[in-house]
Amino acid sequence: MSDRGSGPPRDRDGGRRVRGAGARLNNLGKDRGRAVDWIGRHQLISFYLMAFSLSWSLGIVYSVTDSDVFVPLVAVAACGPALAAITITGLLDSTGTLLAGRDFWRTFVLALPIAALVLFLGWTQLEDPEAPMVALAVFSFVVALPVTFVLATVRSRRPAVRQFMGSLFRVRGVGPWLLVAVVFIPGLLFLAQWTDQALGEPWLGLDLPDTGWALVGLILVKFAYQLLYFNATGEEVGWRGFALPRMQARTSPLIAAIVIGILWAPWHFWLWESEGKEVWTVEFWLEMFSAHILFSVLLVWMCNRAGGSILVAGVGHAATNTAFEYITGLSALGIQLTWLGAALLLIFSDRMWRRLPPDHPVVHRPDPLWSPDAAESRAQEPVISASATDRP
Repeated sequence: MSDRGSGPPRDRDGGRRVRGAGARLNNLGKDRGRAVDWIGRHQLISFYLMAFSLSWSLGIVYSVTDSDVFVPLVAVAACGPALAAITITGLLDSTGTLLAGRDFWRTFVLALPIAALVLFLGWTQLEDPEAPMVALAVFSFVVALPVTFVLATVRSRRPAVRQFMGSLFRVRGVGPWLLVAVVFIPGLLFLAQWTDQALGEPWLGLDLPDTGWALVGLILVKFAYQLLYFNATGEEVGWRGFALPRMQARTSPLIAAIVIGILWAPWHFWLWESEGKEVWTVEFWLEMFSAHILFSVLLVWMCNRAGGSILVAGVGHAATNTAFEYITGLSALGIQLTWLGAALLLIFSDRMWRRLPPDHPVVHRPDPLWSPDAAESRAQEPVISASATDRP
């Protein structure tokens, strides 16, 4: 006898719905795989698209509203290059583990009060000493969140992210280059006063707000403020940490430095516009492009010499901006001519027009997983049908 009629009736419509949902999930996974494949094969394009879209969208919102309520958006926008670099590195990590684990959150909790303290001191000692202390202290913890996230990724569960972010904290082996980063480019600003004198420009001298140990304290606060907000944690993680090795896999350090400088300058548009700079004039952009290209050459030279240390690049960047705070009255032409002389000396002495060897620590070695042939092979793999898997 047939037992076709025994047991509960089959829900044919329900079965079709399950199969349809399974097929949609399968297609969604395949679409996500295609997106990750594209990012893996176009890492530089993906990085710049992500960094610019994140920074500009949030930064322009703040610029248009001009409200302190949106200051946390500025913090995220300023971390745009770092967040883009971390996101892409994490996506392409084939281990598939979660980005944040117990070690990540422990580091986050430890780093947050430090980052908030540096921000609080920067605001109260450098920008607005008469601001309400309690309100700023609380607000500092909110604004410090993106920077703290970037710092905590050094303890990510994804090995690729840990390895990438490690050089932001690694001091061993780069001590001499940290000293060079502190004194080299700021020292060039002192030399620029003689360039100005040769051009017939008067030098107005140093703008020192205090003397003795009080001055030392202010300089240290300014340096730490620049380092965390956002020269190292926001920018250098992306520009010299992520983009530079990938560019140097294809071209020379000189060309890489020039390209990074050309793209680096317009990234600041949202920031300069909110500060009231003359961003709608040709003269402004000519000055910014030339300054950032020369600055990029100097930082790329230091970064390559230090084995790709994000920390060295960040210290050089922060030390330069700190020096600009106190060495005033220099003409833009005097600074750029001095930087040009130093850049030419480094270019010729280091032969920066020559490509670095493939095993150089600042030359990215692409994962074969993201080669065009591997991506095409994955695209041709058959998708398992949901209807073939929902049968008992």
